[in-house]
Order: sequence, then structure tokens, then C-alpha cells
Amino acid sequence: MEVLTAFSLAGTVLEFSRFGLSLLRDSRELYKSSHGALSGNEQLELATADLRALLAKLKGREGSGIKMEEEKVPTSFQHILCGADAAAEELLRLLEDLKNSGVKSDKWEIVRKAIQTLRKKSDIEALTKKLEKFKDAVQPHILFSILENLDRDSLRTSSRFDHLDEKTQLIISSLLGNATNAKETAAVVQEMQDQMATLIQLVCRIDTINTNEHHRTRTKIINEQIKRRVAEGNVPEHPGTLKKITARFEMLDVSDAEEIKLRRNVQDDILKILMYPAMTERYEDIDEAFPQTFEWAFEDSTTEQARWDNLSEWLMTGSGVYWISGKAGSGKSTLMKHIFEDFRTRKYLEQWAQGEADGNLGQYRVPFCLATFFFWNSGTPMQKSQHGLLRALLYQVLSSWPELIPVVFPDLWARRYSDSIQGQSILRSNFDKGALIRGRLTSVFRKLTQQTLVPLKLCFLVDGLDEFDGDHEELASLFKLATNSPTVKICCSSRPWVIFEEIYGSGPSMRMQYLTRRDIQYYIYSKFIHNPEFRRLQRRNLEAAANLRKEIINKAEGVFLWVELVVRSLLLGIRNQDDIEILRQRLVSMPQKLEDLYLHLLSLIEPVYWVWASKAFQIVRAARELCTDKSTDPIKRDAGSTPLNISTFFFAMNENVHFSIELNRTGLVEKVSSRSANTITQESLPARCDAVKKHLTARCAGLLEVPRFERDGPKAVIRFHHRTARDFLYDSGRWSQISGYTNGMAFEPHKALLMASVSDLVIMTADRSVRKLIIYNIAINAMLYAYYINTHQIYNEKETPVLDILDRVMTDWTPDGDVGRSTEGVHWTYQMIGDCVNLRANMRFWKLATLYGLENYVNEKLGQLDRTCAAQISSQLLYLLLPSEAWPGRVRAPFERPEMVSTLLYHGADPNLRHRRGPYQTSPWSNMFWYMRASKSPASATSDRLRPSFIQIMQLLVAAGADLNPMSNNNELYNSERMVSFYIAKHFPDESRELLNEMVRQKRLREADESELEENSPPRRRQFLVHGSEIVV
Repeated sequence: MEVLTAFSLAGTVLEFSRFGLSLLRDSRELYKSSHGALSGNEQLELATADLRALLAKLKGREGSGIKMEEEKVPTSFQHILCGADAAAEELLRLLEDLKNSGVKSDKWEIVRKAIQTLRKKSDIEALTKKLEKFKDAVQPHILFSILENLDRDSLRTSSRFDHLDEKTQLIISSLLGNATNAKETAAVVQEMQDQMATLIQLVCRIDTINTNEHHRTRTKIINEQIKRRVAEGNVPEHPGTLKKITARFEMLDVSDAEEIKLRRNVQDDILKILMYPAMTERYEDIDEAFPQTFEWAFEDSTTEQARWDNLSEWLMTGSGVYWISGKAGSGKSTLMKHIFEDFRTRKYLEQWAQGEADGNLGQYRVPFCLATFFFWNSGTPMQKSQHGLLRALLYQVLSSWPELIPVVFPDLWARRYSDSIQGQSILRSNFDKGALIRGRLTSVFRKLTQQTLVPLKLCFLVDGLDEFDGDHEELASLFKLATNSPTVKICCSSRPWVIFEEIYGSGPSMRMQYLTRRDIQYYIYSKFIHNPEFRRLQRRNLEAAANLRKEIINKAEGVFLWVELVVRSLLLGIRNQDDIEILRQRLVSMPQKLEDLYLHLLSLIEPVYWVWASKAFQIVRAARELCTDKSTDPIKRDAGSTPLNISTFFFAMNENVHFSIELNRTGLVEKVSSRSANTITQESLPARCDAVKKHLTARCAGLLEVPRFERDGPKAVIRFHHRTARDFLYDSGRWSQISGYTNGMAFEPHKALLMASVSDLVIMTADRSVRKLIIYNIAINAMLYAYYINTHQIYNEKETPVLDILDRVMTDWTPDGDVGRSTEGVHWTYQMIGDCVNLRANMRFWKLATLYGLENYVNEKLGQLDRTCAAQISSQLLYLLLPSEAWPGRVRAPFERPEMVSTLLYHGADPNLRHRRGPYQTSPWSNMFWYMRASKSPASATSDRLRPSFIQIMQLLVAAGADLNPMSNNNELYNSERMVSFYIAKHFPDESRELLNEMVRQKRLREADESELEENSPPRRRQFLVHGSEIVV
């Protein structure tokens, strides 16, 4: 039997067993129409037709085109096929008898229950057991028996394989290749079984043997639906919506369009996993190269400049790594962006792709893919890590060549494909996180660079290696291994550090600071010659003007950034009517070193502006550092808070903005005097932001800028002029001096940013066209600022009303196309955290406050309740904080803090309170042990949770009366002392020792209490369960 025939038959048997089991014991419908529900009799007719087609397929395995080779088909598989024949015939007879019995109903459940009356109970149970055996036997059998004599080459000689389209051939080859090459560990065996299950489903869905009858039946029922709707006068606006009937268990083939759509959805889902916020932000922020500069990069070196290795030649014929080095500010990032965007880069790479790729690909044109990544030390964790690099490069390549996804992600593709077929949720957050751990991504990247199934050459441009926050030797090893393949080359840039010189210095390279003299000369000439005042000065003294330009060039030493800052200062002098001599004095006063130049620029800030400038620098730093806060889960929070824009900055700098509530709507007013105030609206905001942008330029020495304001308006992001400017300002001694200007003032940047974020929400929510994601990101920013204020113990009673207004604004918000406050029972936080615990509407924001560790806010709110009610609410909030499973990836909340747990326990939270969640019951305390067990897997989302603070929380729960031998969600007893010793003692010995001592102490205290209580025969303690929002005794 050909292997694809075996897979198809195995898939048919597997889906048939699921179909039969659902038919016999499941009330869910087997079919659905794109129009709506099908009647019970229509479903019966569809099921009968599908079973007839199934039998035809099973019996046809010995017919034309499918030759049995008994020595290659394991006897047990023959037995499974024969048994499936018999079971299908039996089930078909049962359905035929049901049709003949005359049962009629619009409800499928009534028709299905009628089956039980046609056969003895023992016969139904026997048939059910057979189907269970088939379902359990097919998967491992295929893996260990059919694959025993299979290799990829033999598959390609299969006649049926030749008739498949190229993409299907590639998917099958990838899954089989991964299975046959894998090492047989327990985890890998399970993974291979999952992939084989996917493979047999795929082959079954594209097999078109003897399936005409079930297609005819579906077409017939669709036509009857259309006629019925026309007769009722309910003609659809779009007739195409009635064209499809789908089965919950598709035992037979599906249409090409349906299969293509499914695969495209799987590809899109995996690409969404790889994508992350701000992935292209650094690239977009880099200015375009000044016109006609960097042209030399594509030319041969000349005698008037230092020699360099010809980049064009390397792009056309070179290999390995090409290194671009240069001083800080020499224009490396601008050059890298220029290389990526210039048409010649792709032209030369096309010539490289025409050469021989490797021995397997031969002498013909091979496609190529160009991908890029720009490290950014000032950015988010993803923008300066190997993790972010790999996700960005993989995303770019795989989005351009999606057929590579099953090649490099065979297990993830298989899991997504199977889940989609079975209608399961696409959001498998824990599996996604396992797919994205750095070690796994490194393996996937290597597989991408070494694969030969898809002819493709890869060129990567990686900028700013010196801004990479990690092990540079490890990154160099990754690049070296990738470029060992003749189909991969990498161009990278960095400052000329010793480590990079040692790693890349012996290969093809260029050194920027020795090559930009012509560009600097042209830049200076262009800036001056287009200035009318300078042209006037030049006409008066041509030689002095030329000497001024020459002096700038000589002092620059190849540092383009220095030239830009100096020219900006000189142009300011020209506007002030300075003559050539004064301009030269300006130039002489400009230090040659960048750091000294920055000091000089700061000295030019007028004293009256220093308080304003100090606040501005502090606000920008506070916003940027919260983007990269490592106290939160880096997998959950790829981006931290979103970058600071000019609108939020305006509100943060303006102390006169206040909230107003009129006609039940929240607004903003700016106090002009004690008697008057101006309303701030979305229409007036751009003009306010434009004024602030000008203030930034004039009052902050040009070190802060808003480069995209003309395009983005109030949403334009504020940034430092250059990384060197940020490093200069952040020097500890200098920063202390800058921030000292606000000492003694009622100013704190995070509090200003909290107020500003809520103000931003007031403006943005008034515009119903603003996307939900933007609104929620601003709300998350506000929560992160509140989190910082709380954890740094600068929270006071003024922050509580601001957070209440945040909740009010978001609750009143009505997104375009949604229902706002009128949506029954749905609070705005549901989009972020769901409703695993349910509180009254006016308390639901407390859940988000709990997750963000705002114990001061929660303590204030709980203190307003009576003790009994506070204990009930606290117990639910504690369960929310310590849930029975990891939070989904979209929840960007900080790790739980002992201070928050202590606050809830103070108000009476019960750590043993078991909550009803479906068939399972868990408590906050038992969930801690679930975390321990789950953290053993490196791919687990809980592995980072085991920190000293986690152990402190356990100590608090023990002291509050936690059961030392709690019950798990599957009714197993946890031995708390043993689990602490096994899972966490080796990582945190001192903290674990304190926890174990506390457990022993509590055990003795409780034993003493129990013996004393037995003498007095007290009433038995009551057990509480939380069900929904009610406490059940």
C-alpha cells in the first residue's frame, strides 16, 4: 500500500471514530450551514451520505490505483481497516433503520436520541467501545508502524505524491522529515504523534476517491435551503452565503478553496505570534540619508579616501559577514537604512541569486529574501535582544515565503492545523510562549538558514550590534553558523569595539569615519548655499566663507552627528544676523568631542527655562524606562508602555489642566486665571502640541525632538536626538544636577504621566473612530504609571480620584460599532482580563487594580466596606491574583507582589477558599503548587514566576492559615513541604529554608490549637466555596 494511501485511510478511520462517538453519545450537531442550523432530518441525510462514501473509500483500497503490498502493511493496520469497515457498515445500517422508522424533527437531539431505541443498550455500548479502540490505535500505530520503513525519498517516488500540488508536497515532506529525524524522547514522541495526526488529517482532506455522493447530498440540501428561504420571502442579500455546509468531523475530502483558506489562516496565526509591537519602530525613526550622500558605498574605493572592501561586489558574489564600523554619530544606521532601501542592493542580490546556491539547487536562478533588524539600546527589551532580532527576521522571511512555515515550525504548524480543523481556539497561549523562548527561536532560525526544501537565498542587514543587550560572542556564533550555508550572508554594523574587531575585523569591512568626508562637505555646502543670509555673507567675503566650511569639515573627524549639531547652531547665528567672524567664533567655541559639545549646548539654555527643561527630561526618561521595566514578565509585555507622544507630554507638562464632569460626561479644562478656564478638545489639541514642540527645541538644547509631527500630529513620538545625547544626560552626576532643578517642588514625573494618560483618554474616547487598541494601550500606560507610583511608595490620596476617573472614562466609552455602558454585565476590563471572578459593576475596576499591584488603591476601597463583605471580595481578588492557570499572553500585568497579597489577607481573604470552575475546584493556595509543577517545563509561562517574592507570598499564605496539604484540581493531595524542597529550594535555598521553618511552626501551632479545641468540642468549621459572585456555605 502506498504511504499516502495509508495516511489517507488512517485519517479516514480516525475521523470516522470521532464521528461515530459523537453520533452515539454527544448532543452537539454534526453539521452546520453557513446560513444557520440544519434540521435533524437534514443532518441525518448528510450523515448517511457521508457514511456511504466512507465505506466506498475503505472498500476501494484494494481497487484500481491502490495496490496492496502485504509485506509492507502491518497486520494490525489491516485489522484496523477491516474493523472500521464492519463498524461503518453497522453504523450505516443503524442510520438507514432510523430513516425508515419515520422519525422526523427539526431538532437533531431528538433524532439522535431515537438511535437508542433501535438497538439494545449493550449493542450501542459495544459499538462505542470499538470506535474508542480505533481512535486510540490509529495515531501511535501510524507513527511506529507505517513510518518504520518510510523515508522522504521513497515518498517522493510515490505516484500519488506526484499528483499533489507543490505546497502540499512541501508540507508533507516537512512533517515526515521532522518525524523521521527526531530523537525518541518521551516529549518528542508525543510531539511526533501530534504531527502524524495532522498529517493523516491533511492527506484525508485532499483525498478525492469515491466521494461524489456526499458532495451531491450537501449541494441538494443547500438548494433546498435556498428554495425554502425564497418561499418565505427571505432572500439573502448575498446568495453566496448559502453555498457551504461543513462537518464537525470531516471524514472525506474538502474543496480546494476551503483547504487553501484553512492553511492561510494557520500561516497568519503563526505570523501573528512572531510579530510584536514596535518591531519596525527603530527603522522608521531613522532619518533618510541626506540627498546624494552615501553613494560611495556602492562604488570602488578611491585614492583620496581610506580603502574599503567593495560592498557592491560583496552583494553580488561575496559570502559570510560584511562589517560596517564607525564612531558614535558617524551615520552607521542611516547608511544601513540607505543600503536596505536602495534599488541597487536588490539588483546586486539578484545577480548573487543567479549563481549556484549549493550542490542540490544547481545552476539556475534562485529567489532571495532581504530582511533587516535595527538594534536600539534606548528601546524596549525586544528592540535590544536576540529574542527580538530572531522574531523580526523570521517574521520578515516567513511573511514573504509562507510556504517555509511548516518547514521551520513543523510542530507549531501541525498543532494549529489540527486545532483549526477541530474548531478549537486559536489562542493557545502556553504553547505559543513555548514556541517563542529564545533557545527554540535560535533552533528555528538555524533550520531556516540550513533548509534545502525551498530554494531560497537569504541576506540579513543587522544594525547596531553595540546596542545589543546580550552576549556578543553568542550572537557572533549565531551569525557564523548561519553564514556557513552558501545561501546566507549578513551585513552588520557597530561601533569599532575591540570585541567586534576580533570577531569581524578579518573579513570584508568598511570604517565609516574615514569615508564620509565628501558627504559632510556636500551636506555643509547644501545647508549653507540654500540659506539666503549665508549667500549674502559669502558674496562679501568668499574666502572666509570657504574657510568656515573647511574648518567644520576638518573638526568633524567623520562624525556626521557633530556636523549636524554645529551647522544647526551656525544657522541659528545666521538668523541672528551674525557676520562671518562671529560665526567663526561660534565654531571655535564648539568642542570637538560629542560629550563636550553636549555640555556646551546645555550651557546655552537660559536660566528661566531650566525648570521646564528639567521636567521635560524627567518625563521623557520616566516614560522610556517604563517601556523597558523588567519587573514585569518580558514574554507578556513585549513593549512595556507605548512610547511617549507629544500629546501625553503636553498634558504631563501642563499643571493647569483639570478634569470636569458636566452632564455626566468627563471633559478637560485649562485654568487661565482664577476666574476663567479654556476647554481642551480634540480640535484644539494639535495647536497646543505644536507650541510644545517648539518649546522642546528652544528650551532643551535640541537634545529632544519630534521628527514625525507633520505626519502624526499629537500622536508623534518624542525621542532623543541621538543615543549619545541620552547617554550624556543619563550620566549619574549630570542627571542629579538636571533633576535637581525641581527639588522642593510638587513634581513627580510618573504622577504627571498618570494624570496625562487619563487626560489623553478623555480626548481620545470622544472620537469614536479611534481604534480600540490605541485606547486600551493608553489605559495600560496609565496602569503602569500607577504601578510605579505604588511600588515606589509615592502614592497618596490624590491618585485614587485619578484612577476612579480612568475607570469612569473607560466605562462611558462607546467604541464605534459597539455598545458601551448599555452592554449588560460587560465591563471594559473584560477585554483585558476576562471574568474568572465576578464583582458588582462598581467594583470591577478593582480587579485590574489588584493585578497591577495597586494595594493602596485596593486597601482604600476595601476599607469602605463592612468586614464580612470586604472578606468576600478580598477572597475573590486573591483568587484572581493567583489563578488556576497562567494568564493569557494579552494580559500585560506585572508579577504578583507580596504587598498586594498582604493587603487582601488583612481584609480577610481566605487562601483555602476553593472556587468552582467547571468540574474543577482550586484555591489560591493550591494554585501556588500548580505554578511550581508547571515551572519545571522551560517553555512554561510560569517558569519566571518562581522568584524570592513568590516564596514570600507563600509565607504570607501559610501564616494566614493555608492548608499545608492542599488538594489539586484533579483531587490529588499536594505535600507542601516536599514540593517546596523539590521545586524551589535548590534555586532559592535561604528563602525556602525560611518558608519550610514557617510551615513547621504553623503545623505545631495548629496541632496545639486542635488539641485544645477538642477538649471544648467547638462547632465544626464551615467550608466556603465561591461560585460566580456568590459565597456558598
